[in-house]
Amino acid sequence: MKTATVTWISYNNCGTFLQAYALQHIVEKLKCCNVILDDQSKLLVQYRPKRNLVGIAKAIKNKLQLFLMRDYLHRVNSSYSRFRELYLKLENPETIADDIDIYICGSDQIWNPSLRFNSYYYLDFTEKTKIAYAPSIGSDVVTEEWMANALPLIKRFAHLSVREEQGAAILSRLTGTEVPSVSDPTLLLPRADWEKLCADETCIKSKNYVFCYMLTPNKAYLNIVHDYCRAKGLDLVMMGIHLKYRKCAAEVLWGGPSEFLTAIRNATTVITDSFHATVFSIIFGKNFYTFQRFSENDKSSQNSRLLNLFQKLNIRGRFVKDNNWDVIEELDYPDIYERLDREKDFSINYLQTALTK
Repeated sequence: MKTATVTWISYNNCGTFLQAYALQHIVEKLKCCNVILDDQSKLLVQYRPKRNLVGIAKAIKNKLQLFLMRDYLHRVNSSYSRFRELYLKLENPETIADDIDIYICGSDQIWNPSLRFNSYYYLDFTEKTKIAYAPSIGSDVVTEEWMANALPLIKRFAHLSVREEQGAAILSRLTGTEVPSVSDPTLLLPRADWEKLCADETCIKSKNYVFCYMLTPNKAYLNIVHDYCRAKGLDLVMMGIHLKYRKCAAEVLWGGPSEFLTAIRNATTVITDSFHATVFSIIFGKNFYTFQRFSENDKSSQNSRLLNLFQKLNIRGRFVKDNNWDVIEELDYPDIYERLDREKDFSINYLQTALTK
């Protein structure tokens, strides 16, 4: 059985690369060949640009930041390129062979209605069997425009699932069929599989540190992180995502997915606003805290994916907004892993059934 996966894989993001790897790896464990279609020529995932002076100023600022970060980005790009070459089996969608039996759609937020609609991520280009494994809508609401574009394509899938319960409820209502919520692919692999992908070395010199992985710069949150490090006597190590992080930490790590995994594995505590940094903190059994990245009134909020994860694993108090650490319950990892095993079994059974029917 030959399968091909459509997901994001052409821009540098640790979670994006690791979820793509995980889905490919689990499909191959289920005795199916798999390639990931390189979406570089198809990528249209950016948020809708604001056509005003603020939007223009932001675009100019972003280009300037990329220029100033060019030396650091060279290190980052090299790390991602190395990961692609070592761990991912990619093919060009323009030259994909006709012998693909099944196309798999997912995971990540490829169905997010806040992003520019791109029919490629709904497998509009093939009449072969289609499976959706854990694509994320990433929102509690969908627009009329998204429904008009996406729903006719979604109804063509032989097997349909999404990542969050909220998205499953939306699609169940819109399609008239029961759509299950399945686990992010990264949660399907055991810790031992992820250990194999960790970098042998990183530039991190600290032995006892907080690893801070912040996708969105937030001064208030960074102040809370600094307070925590001082109170616990821990060094601060940050992933080099933004240029301003150079002056925020004792050490800044410029790297890719393998360095990211190693930094989490070796950390005393992880503080993040990222879904996948939270996931890998759980996989490696770390003390962690997750900041709320989006306000509750934000129409493009992606908070549901974290809330859903915490609910399924019975994790309480780790979605933080302030520095009141003392009232947060200890993590009960034996219970968390027992619940996670049940979620894994359900999700793998769904995928196995979809691949064999």
